[in-house]
Amino acid sequence: MLEVRGVEFTYRTGGRRVPALTGVDFTLAPGEIWAVIGPSGCGKSTLLYLLAGLLRPTRGEIRFRGGPPLAHQREIALILQGYGLFPWKTVRDNVALGLQIRGVPPAESRRRTEEILATVGLAEYGDFYPEELSGGQKQRVAIARSFVLEPALLLMDEPFSALDALTRERLQNLLLSLCLSREMGTVLVTHNIEEAVFLGRRILVMTRRPGRVAAIVDNPDMGQEGYRASAAFLARTTRLRELFRDPEMGGEELGDSGGDAGG
Repeated sequence: MLEVRGVEFTYRTGGRRVPALTGVDFTLAPGEIWAVIGPSGCGKSTLLYLLAGLLRPTRGEIRFRGGPPLAHQREIALILQGYGLFPWKTVRDNVALGLQIRGVPPAESRRRTEEILATVGLAEYGDFYPEELSGGQKQRVAIARSFVLEPALLLMDEPFSALDALTRERLQNLLLSLCLSREMGTVLVTHNIEEAVFLGRRILVMTRRPGRVAAIVDNPDMGQEGYRASAAFLARTTRLRELFRDPEMGGEELGDSGGDAGG
């Protein structure tokens, strides 16, 4: 579904060239979930913008279903760190907005909107406004808004970083269930080792800036019942922590919190 070959990207600001990514390679199969993790500022968010077609590689190639990804491409959905909800619209209207923009008939739009609200546990909150919701509920609205569009590729940038541990775990479970049931190709950027191991079928580990692929960790037990409490889960989180102690990775200790300011 998605091929990334030799991708490099350099920002140009004020006459300066700031390399963000270099030599990034990976291939995403349909229905597969990849987690991307690395030190702060290593270009993880930049990689998502490239995959979404919002930026173009300085060098290398990205192919989505045979062609370059395009901004606002209907088969691609992007969830950013902020919820991005319109405060003057209800939950129902926020979720349905993309369908309206795409010209989906009103009856079909209502059906799909109510269905996804029920799926994410917000069926009773359709007439609420964002200011009336908790952080976890707002994130559910953001997830629903993307899933109602039925994308082939879902891109997520630290979607749960601002949530408490219990809410984050519940939404991780919800996200995993939705992605697997709909066989959606997914790339999740995270700063959290446990989240990467729980959600990623493969885990792409990046070095400090300019970000390149330090390792790709296979995670075949992802999605199995009780995985969080298993020896395999502990072994893979331990392996990732050992990777991040390498000076090439910036010697960072990643944990349960912290965003990725600057990507």
